Amino acid sequence: MQSDIDKEQGQRNLLDSAVDYSTASVSLSERGAAPVAEPVPPPFGGAVQAGLDNAAHIGAGVIAAVLTALPVLALLLVAWLIYRRVRRGAYSGGQSMGAS
Repeated sequence: MQSDIDKEQGQRNLLDSAVDYSTASVSLSERGAAPVAEPVPPPFGGAVQAGLDNAAHIGAGVIAAVLTALPVLALLLVAWLIYRRVRRGAYSGGQSMGAS
């Protein structure tokens, strides 16, 4: 039994070491083509500007979401007000009928 466990452990170690060396990098380029320059990260001012742009996009998204939900919220408000009025009428109508 121990020999089977050792054999399986050996195969596992072999596969683990084979996986370690299985990464390959490939770089293709066309003959005569100019090499592509690595992108340079923007300076601090550019990062601040990018952050402000992202904040503006988030704000526009929030406004769009609120404006999209506004008609549904208005309908829910009207339905709630009608429900409240009907419910109050049922209570007051029931009391006045019972008192007479």
